[in-house]
Amino acid sequence: MNRFFCLVKFFNDEQHADEFRKGRLHAKLLSYYKTIEDDTRQDTDEGIIAHLQPGQHTVTIDGWDIPPEDMAGPTTVFSNALKSLRIFCMTALYVNERELDVHITKPALLNFFKKNLRVHEECLKFGKYAVMVQNFQEFTEKIARAAIAHNCRGRRGLVQYYNPTTLHEHFSEKDAPFRKQTKYANEKEYRFVFEGLKTDSIDIGDISDITMPIEADRINDSISAMTLNTKKQHETA
Repeated sequence: MNRFFCLVKFFNDEQHADEFRKGRLHAKLLSYYKTIEDDTRQDTDEGIIAHLQPGQHTVTIDGWDIPPEDMAGPTTVFSNALKSLRIFCMTALYVNERELDVHITKPALLNFFKKNLRVHEECLKFGKYAVMVQNFQEFTEKIARAAIAHNCRGRRGLVQYYNPTTLHEHFSEKDAPFRKQTKYANEKEYRFVFEGLKTDSIDIGDISDITMPIEADRINDSISAMTLNTKKQHETA
């Protein structure tokens, strides 16, 4: 089980950061991330339901079988049904509780926190401004209630990353939006996926009391301070 310390959302301007703290979440279509240009978040493999290695499957096109030995690389299968899903992405700072228990009585505890509770430098390019959500449970509950109010189905969870050179697997349409290649693993992405959301935004109510605005280039210093406090709490528990 994972223990979430905070979720982070990046913005290009303060106005959008303020809107978020007022409870307005902008959820983009899954297809948007397949085509977004000049952005490290572009992922042309969004929405795949199968990633199959050459030599381990056959492909038939109009009755013509392509021999496995003629396949030069992996075969990917996409689902058009997933393109209409709306996605709200965040960076998750969390630790695995089982791993935490291993480090709890050792001097390495602080290094363990610093390693896991840190935003990668590539993520800091997502926007100059950031908002840290400090109450994971209340935030996720607000989104769940808002999804019901908007008559749409919501799912959430950490993205799981796969190695495209070795993976040979089919994904269910339920799991597919939460699968990305390992080259994106530094994002530590936590996703909220909405099915049937008719607009590009969802209002969850004011969250200013459980969030903290901060400039992106200061976020890791702030997290380091939080880490020290967390370490002290565990040492005295």
